[in-house]
Amino acid sequence: MLIYMIIIMGFDAHVMGRIDDYEKSKRFHNDVGPAMEFMWKSSEELDSSIFSSIMFNTYLAPKGFDYDYRENHKWGDVSDSNVNAKSLDFMY
Repeated sequence: MLIYMIIIMGFDAHVMGRIDDYEKSKRFHNDVGPAMEFMWKSSEELDSSIFSSIMFNTYLAPKGFDYDYRENHKWGDVSDSNVNAKSLDFMY
């Protein structure tokens, strides 16, 4: 259903940055070569599909800006006193 909704919103492609490690390994190491790009069919009933791609090197936040709660618990390193400096660090 997700893909069908993306299609009716007008998108013609879908890019994934994070997938399960087992799924990525299975797609990357197969007999015919990497299968990181494919047509994703929504269902037989809806008869719709969209071009989909899985990023080889998943998105990584810039150094010092990883606020993923699972990986980095430093929520307090942006404050009113350093927001300008952090903004400049991010841009340059």
